[in-house]
Amino acid sequence: MSKGALPELAVIGKRVCEPLTGVGRYLECLLRWWGRMDVPFERIRLYAPGRPNLPADALATAELVEIPMRGSPLIWENVTLARHLGPHELVFGPYTLPWSVTGRGVASNLGIYDGRPGDFPWHARLRTTPFFRHSARHARRVIANSASTKNDLVQLYGADPDKVDVVLLGADETLAPRGDEPVSPPAHVLAKYGIPAGPFFLFVGKLSVRRNVPMLIEALALARAQGAVAERVVLVGPDHWGLDPLGLAARAGVGDAVIWAPHAPMHDLAHLYRAATAFVLPSEHEGFSLT
Repeated sequence: MSKGALPELAVIGKRVCEPLTGVGRYLECLLRWWGRMDVPFERIRLYAPGRPNLPADALATAELVEIPMRGSPLIWENVTLARHLGPHELVFGPYTLPWSVTGRGVASNLGIYDGRPGDFPWHARLRTTPFFRHSARHARRVIANSASTKNDLVQLYGADPDKVDVVLLGADETLAPRGDEPVSPPAHVLAKYGIPAGPFFLFVGKLSVRRNVPMLIEALALARAQGAVAERVVLVGPDHWGLDPLGLAARAGVGDAVIWAPHAPMHDLAHLYRAATAFVLPSEHEGFSLT
């Protein structure tokens, strides 16, 4: 890490204290690669409400500052965390920054869906939209993961397009093809998730409304009834909205052909990606899906 006149970097790490999904893995990769680069900060601090679910190489990049969470995540970020931030720290966070220090922060936005309000309960929108909008409008800079996300930030949140930078996502080296590796996942991976031997399609991501998991299951049922495919569908991702994918599959007559796992670590996902007949994501809108 180079020494210089730039401030210390404060990284908001509450998403790495949960089981790592898209945003948490994004932060993990940033921390890992910052550790391999000459970054222009005197120090990087990772502020988290508990012990992060991160491997040693990602944790080694930053000084960990654990601040226990009392109350909701919104209170932790905007009140508790804000009190601990040093006056010279540049703040970096996914989607939102503490309200009182937004002007000295960089928000990384990985896709917004306010153009589809029917996909989310009103109380969920009330908890997120004002804070997403405030950070998009008032942060020093905003990072968008695609031109589509930048357009949404400008049109839906009124962000200044001149301070929104499109920074495309890199490829996780864990997912690189390996020619010497058998196509079928190891037996222990299949057993762990209850996946029978044989071909399968793979879906990875939250079972969000916009991603049309019920339609995917219906399409599978139709294709199998017509003898068009022999594949099963493996779904990996949390069901926050109560879609009940296994119940949907049973009612569609393909209960034995749909496997659902709420979460899988990256080393298991790598095996599943390499073995799948195809990755399927029947989504109606994405910034650039982190799956």
